[in-house]
Amino acid sequence: MKKKRSTAFKIMIFALITSFSLVLILSSISLAVYTKSLSVQRTISTYGSNGDRFSSNVLAKSDSNLKTVYKTGSAPASAIITICNYEQSKQSLPYDKDISYTITACFVEYDSVGKKYNELGALTGDLGSFTATIKKSSSTVINSENLRASFSGSLGKNAANYDAYVLTLDDNFVDTTKNVYVKVTASPTGSTPFSTLSAVFQVKSRSEGAENSWVGS
Repeated sequence: MKKKRSTAFKIMIFALITSFSLVLILSSISLAVYTKSLSVQRTISTYGSNGDRFSSNVLAKSDSNLKTVYKTGSAPASAIITICNYEQSKQSLPYDKDISYTITACFVEYDSVGKKYNELGALTGDLGSFTATIKKSSSTVINSENLRASFSGSLGKNAANYDAYVLTLDDNFVDTTKNVYVKVTASPTGSTPFSTLSAVFQVKSRSEGAENSWVGS
């Protein structure tokens, strides 16, 4: 009888020790998985929250970023271009350092062989009376005699800041067979660790009352 009790007691002790060991092993595995999960979440969250905090409403990190501005009625075609120190739609996460940059507007033509837009020089293309204006606090005109316009800009740190420019294109740009466009480029200067943003603008006519597929605002 005593032998049976002793054997039963040993079996119970063994079962308790085995169960306790399994609990410890499973807890360690769960903790490791949870810790790794937190690490992954932090990585994704940081990347997703910060993004590129040198951004624009229309400019992008592509040399082939083509935007269409619609001309309606007698008013010239125009677009508003913003340069921001936060990822688009995330004004609550501004960059924590000052950003300095240069924004440039120039004439370009499309190279169908190289599949890219090349800047027009004084001896290339037929610019004729093509005129475009880019304006912030003051206006600068680009035409056959002034092929390029540049501004220097800066955005303060730790608060949502942006600069807004108005690009106006005359009626000559409506005729796209002339292969003349305007390219606007925003380039960070100094040690700002962001990529250059750009867009090529073309003009198309649209009857009054028609809805635009893109609005430069």
